[in-house]
Amino acid sequence: MPSCNHHIQKLIDHSHSLTEICNIIRQNYCKCTTKENYKINRKYFAVKTCFEVQLNDLDDPLNSTILVSFNGGNKKPIEDVMFIISNLPLISREYETCIKLSIIDCKIKMSPRDVNTLASKYASFLEFIFYHFPNVTSFEIKSYYNDSYFHNFPIYVLEKLVSDQIEEISYIELFSLLNYGKEFNLLDSEIFDNKSNLNKFFFYADINKFSYTRENFNNELDAFLKLLSKHKHITYSFSIALNDLSMKIAYKIAEYCEENTIHFQFCFCKPITGVSYFDYFDLDENVLQIKSYITCIKMYLREFKCFKKLEIALSSLEELESIIINIDYNFTAYVVKEFGNCKNFFRKLDNNIFLRIVTKNLKKLEISFIENQDINKKEIKHYDKKSNKILAKLLSYFPNSVRVIMFENINKIEKFVFIQMGFYFPQLETITFKGINEISDVACVKIKSLRNVIIYGELKIEIPPWIDIVIFRYCHCQNMLQYKTSDLKNIDYYFNLMNTKFDCSLQKIDDGETVEIVFLRDVLNWNNFIKL
Repeated sequence: MPSCNHHIQKLIDHSHSLTEICNIIRQNYCKCTTKENYKINRKYFAVKTCFEVQLNDLDDPLNSTILVSFNGGNKKPIEDVMFIISNLPLISREYETCIKLSIIDCKIKMSPRDVNTLASKYASFLEFIFYHFPNVTSFEIKSYYNDSYFHNFPIYVLEKLVSDQIEEISYIELFSLLNYGKEFNLLDSEIFDNKSNLNKFFFYADINKFSYTRENFNNELDAFLKLLSKHKHITYSFSIALNDLSMKIAYKIAEYCEENTIHFQFCFCKPITGVSYFDYFDLDENVLQIKSYITCIKMYLREFKCFKKLEIALSSLEELESIIINIDYNFTAYVVKEFGNCKNFFRKLDNNIFLRIVTKNLKKLEISFIENQDINKKEIKHYDKKSNKILAKLLSYFPNSVRVIMFENINKIEKFVFIQMGFYFPQLETITFKGINEISDVACVKIKSLRNVIIYGELKIEIPPWIDIVIFRYCHCQNMLQYKTSDLKNIDYYFNLMNTKFDCSLQKIDDGETVEIVFLRDVLNWNNFIKL
């Protein structure tokens, strides 16, 4: 190694920031150096950016200590947490892109003035967090409380929050905001203000726990829509439940936004856990009235007629961007029982499914097998070959615009499936394997467009030279043994799994175990992997 390279490598080895490492390489680039001359093998401590905040004294909320649970630990006074965050290594902080805030037990009797004062304290804490996590662009806020469904405190917090980092905010319960509008004029709300780079805002409508009609909120809904028209630079996404009230509100939103050139979309997927919601998307006359604005759906395949619903979706939803397909684990057994073999099943599909794909924007596809009470686990391996044939047939229905695919809970994916994927999806860039027990070791070799591979757990898979990023992810979940946390294996162990080597690796450590390890061809592109 030339002396100049040795000096640069030494600077890299002593740095605790990926941003700084990239600056070192760029600033010292010369004829005798290339980025391939350097090796970056870094271990760093994991940081969980999920915060729970709670008042210590509900009887005196303005003077109460604010307790914060951070990084999976016990609740601490907010000042202690801020001190801990301030002293975290930058490499642990620049890795994160999303902050999640949960507000606990904040159902207290306060005047609007005092509520605003408390909200300002929470907003100041959030601004501190954003400052110390420089790559955060997404923010999720929700609240938990015991004796009232409607709770407007997150609205107060968002009105006080000032940030030029935030690009996306989620998930505000729509009826909570409308209820807030009964106390204050929504046209005067500053929920979207002082966030100069905000470009997407997510709402969800969860009304299954109680009985209301749209008339309860007609005035507030009108004011809400006028508020949206004041901020047309934002795209508004609504997760809608399949019930009469939600659909009536969806019609009104669609009508107003279309007339006033407001960017909006509907999503028929459950937005967050713990929400009373629908299970699976179904196309009926009501849904088809807003088909031009639907961007995300989840569907369930358990019998032949489910393919007809998929046909209608792909033939009707022009703006569809993402689709989740859950397949009953007994579906293959159903095919064998009803049709004798896959060939007969495919013949019936070909004679009854007439796809006229209008979906041109579909970018993301998730396919997972779902267990049920009647599953015969002994038959799963027996049906591997047939299940793969059905999987390949299913993939053939989707447009070639797909760029991201995730497979989940599939026992085995065979070589011929990946060969067909290379043909079906010439723009495929990212593939994720989650809960997969076995795949063809040449799977990635068959997809020339592929750039990113994400594996939950470990799979032996050959990584060709055109793959830029490979991520192995583990978790603490005991019921997910196939990708449980890993001990600290050396880099050569992973090189053997991939049958290739990388000059850059980033290993996230939690409690002495690996929770994620990332391999990059080019460290200068490290910002790409934090978005995956």
